[in-house]
Amino acid sequence: MRLSIIHLRSSSGLYGAEQVVLELCRQQSLHYAATRLLVFAPGSELLSMARSRDLEASALACRGPLDFGCIARLRRLMRADISTHRVVLHCHDYKSVVYGGLAGIGLPVTRVATLHGWLDDSRRLRLYHWLEAKALRHFQRVCAVSEAIFQQLIRRGLEPDIVRRVDNGIDTLRFRPRARSAASATSDVLLLGTAARLSPEKNLGLLIRALAESRDRGRIMHLVIVGEGPERAALERLIRQLDLSAQVAMPGAVSGLEDWYPTLDAFVLPSLKEGMPLSVLEALACGCPVIASATGAIPELLDGVAGCRTVPPDDAGALLAALLALPEEGRPLLAARERVERCYSAESMATRYSGIYREAILS
Repeated sequence: MRLSIIHLRSSSGLYGAEQVVLELCRQQSLHYAATRLLVFAPGSELLSMARSRDLEASALACRGPLDFGCIARLRRLMRADISTHRVVLHCHDYKSVVYGGLAGIGLPVTRVATLHGWLDDSRRLRLYHWLEAKALRHFQRVCAVSEAIFQQLIRRGLEPDIVRRVDNGIDTLRFRPRARSAASATSDVLLLGTAARLSPEKNLGLLIRALAESRDRGRIMHLVIVGEGPERAALERLIRQLDLSAQVAMPGAVSGLEDWYPTLDAFVLPSLKEGMPLSVLEALACGCPVIASATGAIPELLDGVAGCRTVPPDDAGALLAALLALPEEGRPLLAARERVERCYSAESMATRYSGIYREAILS
C-alpha cells in the first residue's frame, strides 16, 4: 500500500508537541517516501527546524481565523496525491483538525488526529473548540497521548472504537546519559532545571517560590529555566522580588538539551496540566532524576522509578518537601533509561501510528 502521509500543524514555537511531530515525520520518512509536514505559520520555528533536518516541509498560508482559501489549497494538495497514493492526513492541533476536517469532505482521505494536550477555553478560541469537537466526529481515528486526554475525548462524545492511546516517543540515541563535568559532580549546590513554554499552565512561579523558601531554610539551589513564552516578564519580576537573580537563570530557548539534562541534579516540572511531556521523557532517558506534578501521563512515567517523585499539582508544601529531599549527589537512573528505550522510543511511536493508519484505512 503506497501511503502519502501529510502532517498538519499550526505552530508559533518549538515545544514538546512540535518535537513529537518532527520525530514522527523523521521516522515515517524512512519507510514512506511521500511523508511531508505542512505548517500554517510561514516563518515558524517548526518549519525551519523541519527543513534543517532534511524533512519535506512547506508553509500553508492562512489569513484570519477561518480562511476558506487555505482550506481550498489544502484540498488541492490532497487531491494531487489521491490518484497515486492512499492519503493519510494527520492533524496535530485544534486548528489543523478544523481545517483538515473541512478540506477532506468528500475526498477518499483517511483523517487521523492526535490530541497532544488541552488548551483552556477562551473567548477567542471558543469557536475553534466547538468546531474541533464537531470535526473530530468525522475522523477515522483520534489519538490521545495520555489516559486523561483519552477519557476526556470519550466524555466529549467520541465513539470509543475510534479513540486510541499512543504514547509519545523520543530519539533515545540523542538523549542518553553522559559523564558529568568534574565541577558539577563535586558542587554542593544542587542544580535544578526545567524546560517548558513559559505559560500559566506550567506554573513556574510555584517552583521559583519554592526555591526562595528552600534558601530561607538554609539550603541553596540553583535553577535554570529553558524556554520562552508569555509569562517571561512576570517570572522575571518574581525572581527580582524574591532576590533570586543569583540563583535563577532564564537563557530562553536553547538547543542541545541532550547535553544539558545530564548536568542537572534534578529536572522539575510543576505543571497544572500536561499530556505526556516530552521533557520528562528526555530527562529520564538522560538518567536525570525528575520531580513533577501528578497530572496527565506523568504518574505512569515516574511510577516505581527510584529517585523520582510526583507531587500534587499546585501544592507548594509538597513541592518544597520534594526539593529538600533531593540527595546531594544524584546518580544516573539507568532503570528509567531502560524503560524509556523499551516503551517510549521514536521507533515504537512510529510503529504504533503506522498500525493505526492501516486499521483506519481498512475500517
